[in-house]
Amino acid sequence: MGILLCRDRKSLTRTDGYAQFNEQFDRQHWQRIVHNDASKYLTLCEELDVVPDLWSLHEWSAWRTPSTFQKRFETVFFLAALQAQPQVLTEPNEVKDYKWRAPLDYLKAAHKKELWLPPPQYYELSRCLNFQKLEQLRLFAQHRSSERDVVIHPVIYKCTDGFVHLLPGDDLYPLDPDASSEKIETGISMAEFRALAKKNLHRSEHKNQHESQLIVNFESADGHVMPLDPKTH
Repeated sequence: MGILLCRDRKSLTRTDGYAQFNEQFDRQHWQRIVHNDASKYLTLCEELDVVPDLWSLHEWSAWRTPSTFQKRFETVFFLAALQAQPQVLTEPNEVKDYKWRAPLDYLKAAHKKELWLPPPQYYELSRCLNFQKLEQLRLFAQHRSSERDVVIHPVIYKCTDGFVHLLPGDDLYPLDPDASSEKIETGISMAEFRALAKKNLHRSEHKNQHESQLIVNFESADGHVMPLDPKTH
């Protein structure tokens, strides 16, 4: 995104928890250099006489690509709170577009088919609905940053009227989430498949790209907040 989160000698001792950033350098030049050689990031920090602002960067969640995908990743989401809005310089190899919008605005836009949110982004933005103010969100992320996240590894089931992504903790979540490289056929509807769970539900149901529903009825084992339904906000 072309945003350098860092602290200089003056801001090194700040304790307000908000991330600092630096825009006073040739960002386009250094963005290209660091993209081609990540080790040059340290060179950039040395030239600017700054250090990465790790104090304000908090691990938020971790996701693993389902086994049905040929190309797979384990991705960690981080959260940093900013008091000022930086000028974004998009990285052409990684970012297509960006907007500064509230989580609920993105979720509502997805339901209106104005944009598509991949399931992890839909889930994480729905988590943010637990917080009314940025400071509440920042404090929560800071306080639980030392906790070990449960890796969310969706397992995809094909129903007669859509797809269900089972998530850890659901009664029907398999012991081995990598057991199948194909979407598992159920032969029943999503509602019928949901009824097979005895108690705990942790899943997302997808009729199509834009019609999704998160179903969660228990608390997270790692102390994280669970997503809320954007349709009720």
